[in-house]
Amino acid sequence: MKFYLKDDKPIFLNKLMYYANVLNNYAEIETAIEHGQVYVDDESVVKKHLLINIGNVVRFRKFHIKVLSLSQKEEFEKEATTNIKHGKVNTWSLKIDSKK
Repeated sequence: MKFYLKDDKPIFLNKLMYYANVLNNYAEIETAIEHGQVYVDDESVVKKHLLINIGNVVRFRKFHIKVLSLSQKEEFEKEATTNIKHGKVNTWSLKIDSKK
C-alpha cells in the first residue's frame, strides 16, 4: 500500500496506521506498537509517536505501507498519461490508474 504525505510533512506512526485503516482504533494500534509488532524500515519499534517520513516503510502483519510524497504521486500520474495511435484508428489516451 502507498501512503502519501501532503506538503512532505512527517506523521506520527500511530496516526499513519490509523489513517491507513490498519486497525480499528488508536488503542489497538498503540498496543501493537508497544508489543513490538510494528516494523519501520525492518526494525521493530515501540514508540507510538515515532515520526514517519517520506521513504519509510511500515510493516504490520499483512500490511506493508510505503510512505511517499504527494508531489511524487502527481508527477507519476502526469508521466503515466500517454497518447496511443494504431493504424487508421483515432488517437486515444491511456491513463494508468496509480491507485493499485
